[in-house]
Amino acid sequence: MSRIFSVGAVLAIFLTSSSSTLAAGSATGTISSVAGDYNSGMLVKLSGPFANPDNCARTDWYILPDNHPHAQLLQAILLSAQAGNRLIGVQLDGCVDNFPRIIAAWN
Repeated sequence: MSRIFSVGAVLAIFLTSSSSTLAAGSATGTISSVAGDYNSGMLVKLSGPFANPDNCARTDWYILPDNHPHAQLLQAILLSAQAGNRLIGVQLDGCVDNFPRIIAAWN
């Protein structure tokens, strides 16, 4: 049942995101580190190659902005993937504070 909820939640995020989602890049890996209490949101570091489709200045972390309409849901998805050491995928679009911006996540 929780798997169905996860898939439904991800679909809802994609459907409510802007049309620029189609041109965005993505990255996958396990979450090696997260940092909270940053000025603009939650920082996430993934194992594996770093994706930077919009050539943001920072190439070490991704950011999930606090003002994302689904920030709490995405934070829960990211933290549960980290806790379970599961592979996670993130959809990227644009830059926030020079970090590639996470707009969706799935695991």
